[in-house]
Amino acid sequence: MTDHDFDRIVNSIREDAPEPGAIREAGERVREQLGLAANNLCEQFRTDFDAYRGGRLAEGRRMLVEDHLHSCVACRREYSGVKIDPVIPISKPLPRWAGGLPPA
Repeated sequence: MTDHDFDRIVNSIREDAPEPGAIREAGERVREQLGLAANNLCEQFRTDFDAYRGGRLAEGRRMLVEDHLHSCVACRREYSGVKIDPVIPISKPLPRWAGGLPPA
């Protein structure tokens, strides 16, 4: 194969672009798979929480659980038992003071 043939093949690959519909469909498939994988991954780690607390996990699995807990806020809250209270909106407006500052 000559350099000219190689350059022609490389250029044809570079210029080949998928249709916008194909790109959109591929993106939707990836997002769906990532969403399913993330939820499934969290569930897998959450089943290990009791064994992790009891020190019964193998070293490799323990390291994976710790890494996941460092990176996943939802699992960290689940592991620590933190309950998030709903935000209660203020039903009446706060008083307004002249000059914008409250009295001393």
